[in-house]
Amino acid sequence: MLDGPILKQAPTRPISRANNATTLGKEKTEVSVDKNRLDRWKATGVIGLRDYNLRAIPDEVWACGTSARVIELSNNAIPVVPAKIGCLSSLQKLFLSANDILDNSINWEALVSLKFLTVLSLDQNHLTTLPPALGLFTSLRQFHVANNKLSSLPNEIGLLTKLEVLKVNNNRISTMPTCIGDCIGLIEVDVSSNLLSELPETFGNLHNLKSLCLSNNGLKSLPSTLFKKCLQLTTLDLHNTEITMDVLRQTEGWESFDERRRLKHQKQLDFRVVNSGAFDEGADKS
Repeated sequence: MLDGPILKQAPTRPISRANNATTLGKEKTEVSVDKNRLDRWKATGVIGLRDYNLRAIPDEVWACGTSARVIELSNNAIPVVPAKIGCLSSLQKLFLSANDILDNSINWEALVSLKFLTVLSLDQNHLTTLPPALGLFTSLRQFHVANNKLSSLPNEIGLLTKLEVLKVNNNRISTMPTCIGDCIGLIEVDVSSNLLSELPETFGNLHNLKSLCLSNNGLKSLPSTLFKKCLQLTTLDLHNTEITMDVLRQTEGWESFDERRRLKHQKQLDFRVVNSGAFDEGADKS
């Protein structure tokens, strides 16, 4: 969750696979899983294989079957998410960030069969599109697909009413679907570093929204309903947009939002060093 005013843009590519061989002592394309480790995976339900330079998901993972609850496979070189993923029917969290996954190398049908999946992370891969099947992930609470090459989001995303965190920053998205307003559970949305020139008015339907990151887009205004209806909103990042303070002051509900934001910051900062609390989330002062 974002916290307080955003003063700097995070690095576009924070995860690096460079020098993994040095870090690990030698390059690994396969993992030798002994019986003790496999038994531990089955006992805990947690499979940790981050930073192993894997080129495929090890067969021992499938051997965990219904015991697997969390799989961490980030920062490898995995190109394929096979149909076998469907055998992990109790899986709740799947982390596949910083791999070599392409649009046609994910077996979405198998992923959809994971009815308990609440967290899916596909950051920093090579995705250019997401399928309509995304709307079938009805248990999903967090969806991370930042640092890809997406140009849009499917309309079916509006079916994800339990979704709380949506991170699609650092893509090539030029428009947000109006059905985003149907994702009524959203608390945190990050669409920074895209190609957006406007946001749909339906953002005002996100009554639980607390954090909205819009930096590094071509936005000149906000939805007129945003401040008026999103009464939980306290964090707003507008750095490197064309939205000015004059625009914000003329947006209905600005005063109440600004008061909430100030109160939040005052709680976070020691009272002895609290400054004027002026808005500093990136809006031009002119």
